[in-house]
Amino acid sequence: MTIKHLTIPDAAEPQGPYSQAVVADGPLLFVAAQGPFGADGTVVEGGFAAQARQTFDNIRRILEGAGSGLDRVVRVSVYLADMANAPEMNRLYEATFPAPRPVRTFLPIGFAQFDIVVDVIATVDPTP
Repeated sequence: MTIKHLTIPDAAEPQGPYSQAVVADGPLLFVAAQGPFGADGTVVEGGFAAQARQTFDNIRRILEGAGSGLDRVVRVSVYLADMANAPEMNRLYEATFPAPRPVRTFLPIGFAQFDIVVDVIATVDPTP
């Protein structure tokens, strides 16, 4: 299985820490949207950064439990309650996903209880 990050010279450069395009072969793992929930299901307190770190940790645990990892993520969708958190999101994203980073989409969406939700697609080893 391979992951190839593409840079297309005639297209606009990425405006953040993500790849323009990714080609992946092999089985794909689709991780449902994850939020800032602890193992007991309660929302993590402490502001946006704490919630984003918990969300990414939840994703990491799912990926590793399924035989994948953050380095095998090819697509990320980030849903933010407040787009003013985008610069902090970029910093945390860079710290979470190794370069070259997956493709990414930011979407604003209204949440009353928490600040962030993220879903990912990753490659995974075939199951026997």
